[in-house]
Parts: sequence; C-alpha cells; structure tokens
Amino acid sequence: EDLLQVLTVIREQLLEVGVVFDDVGLNVVDTTIEPWAVQYYYYYPDQEDRPGWVLWSSTVESTNPQIFEYWRAGKLLYRPNMQREDMLKEGWEPDKLSHPVAAVVDVPFSAGALALNSRYPDAFSPEELAFFQELAGVLSEGFGRLEDLRNLEQRAREAEALAEGISVMAKSANLDQVLQIVVEGAAR
Repeated sequence: EDLLQVLTVIREQLLEVGVVFDDVGLNVVDTTIEPWAVQYYYYYPDQEDRPGWVLWSSTVESTNPQIFEYWRAGKLLYRPNMQREDMLKEGWEPDKLSHPVAAVVDVPFSAGALALNSRYPDAFSPEELAFFQELAGVLSEGFGRLEDLRNLEQRAREAEALAEGISVMAKSANLDQVLQIVVEGAAR
C-alpha cells in the first residue's frame, strides 16, 4: 500500500517534468528467500482488463537472468528500440499490453529496479536517463530507511519482551517459572 503511494508520486512527478512514457513500475527483489522472489508494481493506464496499479510476484527463474546481472552490477539497462533490436529477447509484443513497447529502461536501485517503457523508439534522452538514475538513488535511500525502521521495530519488540521477563522475575520467587517466561519472551 505504501509502495503504491510512492509509485503514484513518482508517476505524477515524471509526467509533471515532461517525461513521455506509457508504463512505469518497480521491480522489488527479495533476496532473503531462496529462490529470490520479485514483486512487480506497475501502472498500466490504458489496460481495459486491468487499469491502474497492478501487483504480481515471480521467482528469479521466471525472470530474464540478464536483467538480474545488470541489477547486481548496478548498471542502467536501456533498450532504445525493441522493434529494431530485442537484445535480451524479451519479446514485448503488442498483445502483451494494449500498446506496442518500443523503448524500455530498467534503472537499478538497492532493492530492485525502476522500470519505464514507451511505445516510441528512442523515447528517453540522456538527460532523462540521468534523471532516472538520480531518482533510483532516492529510492535506494528510502528503501534503506525502511529497512532501518524495520530493524528498530524488531529491536523494540525484543526490548519489550526482555522488560516483561525482567518484570516477572522481579515479582517472582520461582526461578524455573522466570526462566521459562524469559525464554518464551525471547522467542517472540
């Protein structure tokens, strides 16, 4: 839900600064599980059967491995004219969307990639590509802060469980009961 709000702002800002694109999304990679999973968050403005934000998941195996190589290397991946050269053999055919896809850019950030496409070949200028990279830097910072907040929440839960155990220990004379409560609290 929060991520969709972030994406809405990104989409609105891209439109406001005059970037011409059809679809925008985030591919968020979860490397904490095996095999890795990818959450795709995309905005399809003109899809009759699924307008607006769309979310789906997949595993790394069902995603083109070359895209992950670029992501791991932190390299922007721009395919300026998919109709002339589909260098990754992605097969963006018109029947996949309600419009043809000619230009695609994936801009890596710490947790995945910002992705944009356009029906027009050579749609994104060098200045826009540089702007996308700056935007990806902001996304990396935001995802880093989100991870910090999650870690703080986990520490707060652990501290609360420990405080609860200490409180019980202070009130109890039965050491076995105290140890059991502490162990159960630490397991939360």
